[in-house]
Amino acid sequence: MMLRRLLAENADLLREVAELRALRELAYQDGLTGLGNRRYLEARLDEELGRSRRGRLRHGSLLSLDVDRFRDINAGHGRVVGDRALRWLARLLLDTVGERDVSCRTGANEFMVILPDTERAGAQAIAACIDQRLQDATGSRWLPMTVSSGIACWPVDGSRLLDLVDVAARVLAEAKRRRQQPARLHLVR
Repeated sequence: MMLRRLLAENADLLREVAELRALRELAYQDGLTGLGNRRYLEARLDEELGRSRRGRLRHGSLLSLDVDRFRDINAGHGRVVGDRALRWLARLLLDTVGERDVSCRTGANEFMVILPDTERAGAQAIAACIDQRLQDATGSRWLPMTVSSGIACWPVDGSRLLDLVDVAARVLAEAKRRRQQPARLHLVR
């Protein structure tokens, strides 16, 4: 009798653990794209910066991407098409960045990618690759969609999460300001 009760309690505990894992995943996942969300980005970036402080990781980059004129896509084609465009861009990011890199949707039309062990030149190359793939895919077959980009690198631009997010956001804002026409990828820095 005692064994049966212990087995039942164990089964209940295993179900609860599975439910808690599912809830944790939902707390860190963007519902539309399936990418990590802002909370997940912050947790993972904190981990990478901790690895850097302990000497296990010398440097890394944070790539910030913003879909240009996204309101025009939603206004001209509807939110369903806008959502489809965001899901498509999320897949493009996952297909472009490395396995150790972390792609997240951090705002309505904003994405960030943590690039551990990647210096500025490498981050710029990844941003250019994303731009080229975006241009190739959207130029002839689909919605014209472009992105602007900003990059922050640690330890050069800072070694704290908020500093890096702030630098990447400022660089991205400057890239958007410097844009003279609806153009492709605009990198500053």
